[in-house]
Amino acid sequence: MKHAALLLGLVLLAVGARAATVGKTAARAVLATVRVDNVVVLRASTSDDGHSDADEVWGYLERLEFAQAPEFATLQRLADLDTLELHGAESNEVGPDGTNRTVRERTVELRIAYGGTALTRQLAFTRPPGSDRWRLDPAEVKRHFDGRWITRREARLLDDPQRER
Repeated sequence: MKHAALLLGLVLLAVGARAATVGKTAARAVLATVRVDNVVVLRASTSDDGHSDADEVWGYLERLEFAQAPEFATLQRLADLDTLELHGAESNEVGPDGTNRTVRERTVELRIAYGGTALTRQLAFTRPPGSDRWRLDPAEVKRHFDGRWITRREARLLDDPQRER
């Protein structure tokens, strides 16, 4: 009889512990980076409940504030500005008509975990007055929405795969 009461108590304890966790969702860390010439220069992070699809997570970029990574110092000439345009490396190339022209390489990468990766030639940021953090121009978020890369898993989990911004 003592064992039955002990067993019943353990079962009730386990059921109570399980009931306490039902409805609670673990937080998911969502990290974002900006790379120039394959070097991380800006970082940001947020979290969500893990239920947002890739399209919704991409939208987080409109509200994130990016901190300067230590490698941002390579862009020091830009550190005192309120607006920032990150560009990839430039190279000179001879065109078909024999003229020299400057070509920007596609070396600026915007990535947000669970939301995708976009490669571009430039990204525009602004810095709120008195802040040392940068905000991505919302037009940039919209501009790269359709052209970003997402994993097959992320694509499979889209709520509305035909949706456009």
